[in-house]
Amino acid sequence: MKLAISGRVNSLHFKDLPDLSGFRRQFRIVPEAGRCTAAVIDDFHDMVVTITHDGQTITALASQTRRAPFTLCPQAQAQARQTFVGLPLDAAHVSAEKPSNCTHLYDLAALAAAHARDGAPLVYDLLVCDAVDGEVLAELRRDGAPLWQWRLRGGVMVEPATGLSLRELRHWIATLGGLEAETARILQWGSIMATARGLDEITENSTRRLALRCFAFTDELREAPHEHTDNRRDFSAMGVMPQADATPLP
Repeated sequence: MKLAISGRVNSLHFKDLPDLSGFRRQFRIVPEAGRCTAAVIDDFHDMVVTITHDGQTITALASQTRRAPFTLCPQAQAQARQTFVGLPLDAAHVSAEKPSNCTHLYDLAALAAAHARDGAPLVYDLLVCDAVDGEVLAELRRDGAPLWQWRLRGGVMVEPATGLSLRELRHWIATLGGLEAETARILQWGSIMATARGLDEITENSTRRLALRCFAFTDELREAPHEHTDNRRDFSAMGVMPQADATPLP
């Protein structure tokens, strides 16, 4: 995963990223015999999913939404169970039902399925700094070791030199395979979510503008009262990385 070198003098440096204000997110995935748990925590969310499986197929799913932007968000748990129970482990990440799900519970279930047969837990840490003169650094670490370091200017990725916006990166990610595709997709999700730090309030219009998928604004819930939970965290201001709790759910 080598980085391209751009012609412009860089004003931000990756060695300084932990000290820059910005978005922080952690995924923790814990495989065990017959089940796998995946959890995420960031500025806006704290969620966990445990799937049970027989080695080939997801036989049960339990989830918990501990913190989310809206009081409606926990209602997504039933949809996640309906979507994934019965799916083969190897096909869970390509279910066509993501738009009807909470995107975060969906991603956790897909990650749990992808790593259900792993022999050890793993942790993904994401750091995305707030924009400085239009420049953003984004880094993904696996078990503490950097895997990807991206530089964006004006919303376009210049390192690696794809010339694509965050929304368009799916085309580039589709050319990758295996671990590269999974980790690049995780960093793309986090980098898009990081843009919500600039919002005073998350609304349907803002989620559409930022290309964020939100269960609270699916057709079934669009007319329901959207009460904000007002429980955003700024881990960069606290000087800590969030720690996801991947204790298996019963």
